[in-house]
Amino acid sequence: MSQAKDEQQRRYDGRFPYRPPTEVEKIERLIEFVRKSDGVYYRRDRELAPGLAASWMERRYFTRWGRQIRTASRFVGIVSERPFGSSRPFIFRSSDGDETLVRTLLFDELQRLESTQGRVVNAIMDPRDLPPAPLRQSGKPPTHPIEKAIELVESAPGDVRFVITDRKGVERAEAGPDFASYLRSKTKWLAADIGDVEQWIDEVATRDFISYEPLYVDAGAEARVSLDVWLRDARATAADPQPEVARP
Repeated sequence: MSQAKDEQQRRYDGRFPYRPPTEVEKIERLIEFVRKSDGVYYRRDRELAPGLAASWMERRYFTRWGRQIRTASRFVGIVSERPFGSSRPFIFRSSDGDETLVRTLLFDELQRLESTQGRVVNAIMDPRDLPPAPLRQSGKPPTHPIEKAIELVESAPGDVRFVITDRKGVERAEAGPDFASYLRSKTKWLAADIGDVEQWIDEVATRDFISYEPLYVDAGAEARVSLDVWLRDARATAADPQPEVARP
């Protein structure tokens, strides 16, 4: 990766005394502009902090659309498009209360970047120069938060059963590995464009995609809980493990 990055920099250093930013560097600066913006973003009627909005755009670039994006203007067009099935566009609300289309906001910043001369260093890698990430059955790489959530299901204790209800109301209880395979298949077909794990839980890991019945978890003697509640609790526990108690 380092060799490819150095080669990319040499290509531009040899041609320009004041090297203009590459398209990849423009995208990096746009992402940082979003991360440091003073306000909030609204997408699908959900409020996103600048850091979360920037992370979403970065994932969009490096996962689904990375190999299709060749220019910064294409990047802006992809990340600022109207969300599918939403009646509201992707907007930015500044701390003063002014609302602006994210498309307008990013294209204005891109125009400013392209009109400013100066040397640019420390570019992020172009996804075309990176080796493809190994994908799981879910269509996500092993480090993806959604794949990590599925791994929590896969590694659930042996007495935990995940319950699926068919169209006739008949319940089927599955162990963690089998249910994880079910979730990965469902994710591959229904959530290829979903990168946010909370959205994935709401849209994919809440109901069966055939019967549309809620998914449940039976954890031994504990009361039955819905899968979305169980997943959020399991993720919170994994992110903040309890400290070990020292034995006397």
